[in-house]
Amino acid sequence: MIYTSGTTANPKGVLIPHSAIANTLRFRVDNYSFNENDVSLQLFNYAFDGYLTGMFTPLLSGIETILLSKEQIKDVPEIAAILKNYPVTNFISVPSYFRSLVEGIDISILRRVKIVTLAGERVDKKLLEIVAIELPDTEIVNEY
Repeated sequence: MIYTSGTTANPKGVLIPHSAIANTLRFRVDNYSFNENDVSLQLFNYAFDGYLTGMFTPLLSGIETILLSKEQIKDVPEIAAILKNYPVTNFISVPSYFRSLVEGIDISILRRVKIVTLAGERVDKKLLEIVAIELPDTEIVNEY
């Protein structure tokens, strides 16, 4: 059972068979093709349903994963420092959080990130336009 608020903001438990999670993870491992040079940044709290893919895809791929405390996840300057000081190449985020990073830090810090997966909310066109101009080498994967 995982807990999600979906778009309602009302938490609810959802029964997901292990095979569904295993299939999702296998698909992501195969399609993201991470290698020994990749470093993932975990931005989801373990209680969020997106934690499963954000945590286990890197682990199953054998790549380094940076784990943060609840306080660090909420601190945009702290995230900026981590992105500046560690060779993060990928992370998964909700679009509104990613927008706060794009607008709240020196965007050049995000240029070494190869893949940003957006999930949990609709991605707005303006955010994609900013990323296309400012981060042309960053692949945006929309899993919403």
